Amino acid sequence: MGVVDVLAKINNNEYCNIEMQIIDYKNSEKRTLYYWSKKYTEEIQKGNDYKDLKRTICVLIADFEIKDLEGLGFHSKWKIIEVNERKKVLTDDFELHIIELPKMRKRKANGKDEKLLEWLSFLENPESNEVISYMEKNENMKKAKEKLNTLSANDELRILAELREKAIRDEKSLKEGYYNDGKLDGLKQGLEQKNKEIAKKLKEKGLSNDFIIEITNLTKEEIEKL
Repeated sequence: MGVVDVLAKINNNEYCNIEMQIIDYKNSEKRTLYYWSKKYTEEIQKGNDYKDLKRTICVLIADFEIKDLEGLGFHSKWKIIEVNERKKVLTDDFELHIIELPKMRKRKANGKDEKLLEWLSFLENPESNEVISYMEKNENMKKAKEKLNTLSANDELRILAELREKAIRDEKSLKEGYYNDGKLDGLKQGLEQKNKEIAKKLKEKGLSNDFIIEITNLTKEEIEKL
């Protein structure tokens, strides 16, 4: 409930996997590469040939600063390159973008980064006066806000959004508390208990067991006992 993945297909020929991480588990780079590799190899798993592998882009939006990226800007772009002489790019099939929101907040919009910073501001708070002023000159952002309003009107999606927001707050509090108390072994139990609380609320809303299983990863038996 604390992670959102968005998969976009660009011009029917490229995939872009967008991952948002709220909590720093100290494994962001490996986690992002894992998601990239899963999407990249999917075509082979379907029985196709290597030539059918499609260019795959991964975008990580992190609500924290990544330790190994100290000194870099809020938006870093990564490719596979030859490191000794020519710095030649091996393939365009791999491309990774990392955006660190805390760094973005420290930087004012200017030059080529202006549009990106505007969209990141939209992600942070689409209701802010700053974003409303951007929409006056950005038709795509205005359409995105209209789409967001449509999704927000969907009861099931609204419940998910509210639960996700609560789950993020609870997980942050749990993690911080267990770190402070030195009780990391209890963190997993605490998060499992939160999932049961979420499942119980979904049951009370009349949502199906299949839907609850997908959201909480609990078993059917565990849900029926609630």
